[in-house]
Amino acid sequence: MKKKLHVGIVSFYNPHLGGSRVSATRTAIQLARRGHKTFIISHSDSYNTEALQELGLNFFPIESIEYPTLTSEVHTITFASKIAEVQQSFGLDLVHAHYGVPYAVSCMVAKELTSVPYFVTLRGSDVSVLGVNPAIQPVLNMALKKAEKVFFVSNFLKEFAANHGIYTKNSEVLYNFVPTDLYAHSSFPNLKKALKISPESTIVTHASNFREIKRPFDIIEAAKIVLDNHKNVYFIFIGEGPLLQECQRKVEELGISKNIRFTGRKENMYDWFAITDIFILNSEIEGFGLVVAEAMASGSAVISSKCGGPEEIIEENKSGLLFEREDIDALVEKISFLIENPGARKKMGQEAKNRIRKKFSAENHIPRLEAEYYKAIQTKEKD
Repeated sequence: MKKKLHVGIVSFYNPHLGGSRVSATRTAIQLARRGHKTFIISHSDSYNTEALQELGLNFFPIESIEYPTLTSEVHTITFASKIAEVQQSFGLDLVHAHYGVPYAVSCMVAKELTSVPYFVTLRGSDVSVLGVNPAIQPVLNMALKKAEKVFFVSNFLKEFAANHGIYTKNSEVLYNFVPTDLYAHSSFPNLKKALKISPESTIVTHASNFREIKRPFDIIEAAKIVLDNHKNVYFIFIGEGPLLQECQRKVEELGISKNIRFTGRKENMYDWFAITDIFILNSEIEGFGLVVAEAMASGSAVISSKCGGPEEIIEENKSGLLFEREDIDALVEKISFLIENPGARKKMGQEAKNRIRKKFSAENHIPRLEAEYYKAIQTKEKD
């Protein structure tokens, strides 16, 4: 029997918004369930919850450094120091950075201090925004070269990285996963009633961080056209971000607020997907598109822009629909089709659920990850 590992997870953590935090936390939970000890290393303003502690996740915040001549935190150094401290106290077998910047570089420094091997998962903006920046790329590439293995969450992201000078030679694609059991039920069966929405109404949902790259205004424009032509339809917008208030003003200006719900940030997304008939993603670029996979796992019919990762999750016209970015007319057409054809919508939702279960579940992801971990441990022991 293989020994159980002590795994350091370097990532965003509560209360951070975003798929990288969700995916890293889920990975830690799955590893803990398989008997490994997991050690979350994250920012000083992060926190653990009682529920996560009970699942076996140990949390170690970095130190916050404030000094008058420093205009920003020195995260690369403080993360490296915390990794070294946790390794020396608990005997980490390996460390896994779940975002490239600055975590991969911190892991590289920590390896110089402790010889602990490290892995890196590149997830999206750490490649498409930060990784392409010439002020960052040379040092990031050095960290990627020295990693045991680099994982990209989609073929699209790996190809994007290669085409923009980011090191990819010791890498492979390992898709994000969805805990499908979690999305098989709802803990809030009366949610529609709480929202004052009739049971027979069609629910169209969008969830994001309300930034320009998510193009929420296009969805609001599409909603106006759809609502002018269909009754008993409601649009739910979930999340927070810099464009949220402007989106709320736009809804008021268009006179459609009666059929729009803004919910703010929500943790238990499976409750919201349980009432979602149609889910929309309208991003300019997505490394993977975790929210798409989550909606599909719940049986929602998904409509996504052609923005990278989602094109590998969705089988077009079978387990979801795709449209060209900025084509609001195409988006309206696809929403209208799914509203008017509930049978096709339900069939697509079931195909979506099957797709996630077969290709994007923890059972597809964790054994591959464990195999790479053990391979690195064996190599280190031989050395």
